[in-house]
Amino acid sequence: MEPLHPSDREALKRAHPGLTDAEIDRTEELIAEIDELGQVGRFEEADELRDRLSEYVRLHIPRYQEVMREVAVSRGDEVRRKRPKPRVFQKDPKRGR
Repeated sequence: MEPLHPSDREALKRAHPGLTDAEIDRTEELIAEIDELGQVGRFEEADELRDRLSEYVRLHIPRYQEVMREVAVSRGDEVRRKRPKPRVFQKDPKRGR
């Protein structure tokens, strides 16, 4: 996973006054861990971590998805294809999560 672009971080901070780089970094770390667990087939652990990430985002960056979508749209569809919506906020319908 690529780190967030500095302008993405700034957009998150504008939408969430008081948000720190450490909180954004923690979100990125959790996303990367979930991706790694999924790649090696540790799906139950990935699901548990996904739940922790969802709670963390709900508490610290509740407009994360909205802001990232707005940033992608403002840059155009080409950028959106390069940085797809993170899978971590989607539940696996096969697993009931």
